This record gives sequence, structure tokens and C-alpha cells, in this order.
Amino acid sequence: MKKLYLILFLSLLHIRVGLCPNTTNQQKQRLTFLAEKHLFLKEVYNSSLTPELLKQALHYEEILHPDIVYRQILLETGYLTSDMLWRNNNLTGMRYARVRQTTAVKKVQGHAYYHHWFDAVKDYRYFQEWYIKRGYDLTDYLQFLVEIGYATDKNYISKLKSVC
Repeated sequence: MKKLYLILFLSLLHIRVGLCPNTTNQQKQRLTFLAEKHLFLKEVYNSSLTPELLKQALHYEEILHPDIVYRQILLETGYLTSDMLWRNNNLTGMRYARVRQTTAVKKVQGHAYYHHWFDAVKDYRYFQEWYIKRGYDLTDYLQFLVEIGYATDKNYISKLKSVC
């Protein structure tokens, strides 16, 4: 059924894009991405967390440095097994945000609680956007994490690098 929706949606996009001959290949790729994201969002809230679904979520939410963030999530959740993850749907041990936009619905022992694990992915995007708006350079993401004091563990970056 999901593939049928995708085919129909992409067909409609193709027809629409075909009506505008000035559409660039980059614009077509962006429209395709948005169509796929739309279908993903229709399904994700009915899906249990899996490593593959998490990677897709990072992709569709356009998380910067998704490979590093994926490793952060694995490290922070003990490879998707932690109580914080399963009780609070909190993938990164994120504290409840007080000064930026958040998808968290409440605070539990200082940490953010989300209705669904995908909301934690969206919140991480808000986290990244908040720092970008304040002039931080996220190009060297590991250095950025050190700069903002993301983790209290002095060995956090070396542990992060060792996550497979």
C-alpha cells in the first residue's frame, strides 16, 4: 500500500513538474524527497523503533551529521535498550528545553518526555537549528559537541568514535 501511495504521489509530481519546463533536476529531487518524507510521516507514528527506521527518521528530518547523531543515540541508549528511551521516548538523554522550541510534552526527572520516539528526532533538529541561529558552526560536529559541553563525560567523543 505504501508503494502504491508513493507511485501515485510521484506520478502526480511528475505531471506537475512536466507542466513547468524550467524545473531543475535539483528541484525535482527535492520534490521527490518531500513526497517520500510525506509517506514516511504517515507511517512512522504507527511503527516501533528499529535501527533502520531510526536512520530513515534522521534522513527525513534532515538531521545534520546523521551518522554521528545515530552513534550518539546508540551510545546514549545502550544500543536502543535504555529505560530513558522506553519510558520517555528520549533517544539522546535530552534535557527538557526551556529556551528553544521543543516537541517534548513534559519533564521527567529533568529530562524531556516525548509522546513518540520520532518526536525526539524532531526535537534534535530543533536543537541543531537553535545553535545554528546563534552562530555556531556545526561543520565539525564532534568539535561542536565539545564546544557546547554536550556531555559531562570527558571521554564522550572517543566513546562516540568507537560506536559501530
